[in-house]
Amino acid sequence: MARDTSNYRINGVRIPSVTEVLKIAGMTNFDGIPAANLLAARERVVAVHTWTEAIDLGTIGPSDLPLEDIEKYVFAWISFKRESGFTPTLIECPVVNEELRYAGTLDRRGEMNGKVWTIDIKCTYAATPVTGIQTCAYDECFHPRGNIGSVLLKKDGSYRFSAYKNRDYLSAVWHGCLEVAHFLLNNGLAKLDD
Repeated sequence: MARDTSNYRINGVRIPSVTEVLKIAGMTNFDGIPAANLLAARERVVAVHTWTEAIDLGTIGPSDLPLEDIEKYVFAWISFKRESGFTPTLIECPVVNEELRYAGTLDRRGEMNGKVWTIDIKCTYAATPVTGIQTCAYDECFHPRGNIGSVLLKKDGSYRFSAYKNRDYLSAVWHGCLEVAHFLLNNGLAKLDD
């Protein structure tokens, strides 16, 4: 989702977002994907996140229906919540880790089966291994930390929930990415968009 990251600051100093850190560290690369495909995917992600946020905030009614091209993704989110019992407490929430100097906007944090979860919502073709690192980064803005997972919403109306059990490993990878990104930024070898 295209978010304005220019306001991620600590004491007036711009800090990188989770997404920017992953990109600078070489963990994400969309080279070779046609611009039209990236734009269509970005528009779908924004629309799905807008609708799932409205559902979770209760700002839409039962008679409101999403556009046909995203309705099955939205229904997949509703199904996930109903079947898992997930109850969000934070929705599309900006977070910051002042100690490690990064910020981001998590998709959801809430309770499921009596435990706290930070969950990333995906509506792409597939969730990648980087999703676990990304979700771990958001969760590391909280003390105590929770469980981490992602929900891949599929265009056929189904979903796949992934709980990331290798938390310590994902955290180590995230910290490595963060060190690389900060090194490159501090030495003028990478730049943040303002």
